[in-house]
Amino acid sequence: MMLDHSNDVLNRTASEEVAMQALASQLEMKSMQTDVFFIEVNSTRTAAKKLIQVTCEEKDVPEKVCNVVSASLDTAETKWHTKKSIPLDGYKGSLYFVWLWVKPGSSENEIQVAVKGASTTYQLRDVITYREQIDEEPVVKCTQKRTDWLFGSETTEECKEVSRRTTKSQVPVFEKTTMTHDQFELLEQMMENKLAKEVLAKVNGAKLINDADQPKLAARI
Repeated sequence: MMLDHSNDVLNRTASEEVAMQALASQLEMKSMQTDVFFIEVNSTRTAAKKLIQVTCEEKDVPEKVCNVVSASLDTAETKWHTKKSIPLDGYKGSLYFVWLWVKPGSSENEIQVAVKGASTTYQLRDVITYREQIDEEPVVKCTQKRTDWLFGSETTEECKEVSRRTTKSQVPVFEKTTMTHDQFELLEQMMENKLAKEVLAKVNGAKLINDADQPKLAARI
């Protein structure tokens, strides 16, 4: 079922591949961290719960989500999915997905469990643009004039503006990057797409998808 779901995700997001590449080149990320995980196991419920617990701790999956996954292992058959996004706060954000399937195992005391999930945290960086700044200052020329008197002399200085000097410079302007609702939805699809590709590559015994073959939102420091 996890394999079928991953194929469905790739089919659903195939038409957005170009848009994903465009989004990856448009967004400026100060930092971004992505984790994906998937588990396939046919074992006792106790062993499955232990494996889920260790994975949750390793991948920093929210405790509430792990509790639901763990509770699902006591059922005979379950399909479960959750998705949560935390809005940008100070231009930071995060989102995660988890899918779970539980089926009876090969014996009465065993179950089949398939879990896959992805999480990402990111921070948008400032975009630096430049505007032209023009400064003008007067060019002043002064002349001295001496007046002689019977018992002395007096010198005065006369100044007047003869021209203006113009200086042009490029001033940096820091603008906050924003993410539109449509861009955020596309980011979610990118995450689902990445997870589906890695699951299929692993299940099929193939090499994991090369980073060069998929959209990338690398951190730029």
